[in-house]
Amino acid sequence: MAEPPAPPSPTATLRQPGILAGILVAGLVALAAHALHQLLPSSVSAVVGEALLAIALGLLVTNLTPPPIDWSPGLRLTVKTALPIAIVLLGARMALDQIVGMGAHALILIGTLMTLALTMAHAMGRWLQIPVRIATLIAVGAAICGNTAIAAIAPVIRAKDDEMAFAIAINTLLGTIAMLSFPLVGHALGFSDAWFGTWAGVAVNDTSQVVATGFAYSPTAGEVATVVKLTRNGCMAFVIVGLGLAYSRFDPERTDGAPVSLRQRIAKSFPNFLIGFLLLATANSLGWIDAASAAIDFDLAGAAKKLFKGMVLLALAAVGLSTNFRQLARTGLAPVWVGVLTMLSTTIGSLVLLSLMGPVSL
Repeated sequence: MAEPPAPPSPTATLRQPGILAGILVAGLVALAAHALHQLLPSSVSAVVGEALLAIALGLLVTNLTPPPIDWSPGLRLTVKTALPIAIVLLGARMALDQIVGMGAHALILIGTLMTLALTMAHAMGRWLQIPVRIATLIAVGAAICGNTAIAAIAPVIRAKDDEMAFAIAINTLLGTIAMLSFPLVGHALGFSDAWFGTWAGVAVNDTSQVVATGFAYSPTAGEVATVVKLTRNGCMAFVIVGLGLAYSRFDPERTDGAPVSLRQRIAKSFPNFLIGFLLLATANSLGWIDAASAAIDFDLAGAAKKLFKGMVLLALAAVGLSTNFRQLARTGLAPVWVGVLTMLSTTIGSLVLLSLMGPVSL
């Protein structure tokens, strides 16, 4: 009997035109987004981030000019490689003691609003009949840390690239609206610095938008907002595992609807990049990263931050390039309404909770 052909080597795979073209075009779009962001006025660059530019440029390239070859294999490889690397590197910026240091007060606020966002998004998703994975991505973007959370959850729930791009676009749009409107509302209602900082920290989507919103109000509000947001980010690992368990209850490859065992669900719900994320967060909490930086006279945390931003930008450029407007049109405007109503529920819900519990103080 003839032996089966040997699988292609990684080097041979990378030599395929579609692979190389996809990686190259994603890199060029990411570099263009970074360069364009540097040229924008500071007032505009504070609102329009590099991530949004990368997605927008990718969408323009792939929808206005048909690619000369099929570069989708390279784009898929870029997303599947760059995003896990970015998520692992994010752990270098997290400290486990930040969650403990904020105490039960902040965690109760955050946990309640996470539950509210997930419940609202899924309820509205069922009502408006949108794909459940899009509803989940919109919910985690609003509940945890915007685009980073969407990127982290997407591979765990096996979301498609266009579903991830749609959720990122919605959360970026709504987060930008919040960034512009929250300071106006806060000043009109006379919020204290601690009150506004807590509100921004729990209700605004993306980390950069939270920081910008808080410091637009006052330096103290910015500090409070940043610490609260980091606590939200630290909850990401638990949400990833929980959603992974929920989505792996039934194996999509099965047709008989037979439930998957708990052991299999745990194995599917704990991806390798999450282990790396937790290991780096632990090392950062124990001060090992700072100690290693001092020993070799090199800023490891700073390098990890820069590499993280580069990997996210590269992955989001690939996501934009992978998205076709015709495919998004099939989804319709229903997901936008899910995002709007989820944002309104967390915005109003956070104000109610703050009225009952009071703000977080540093």
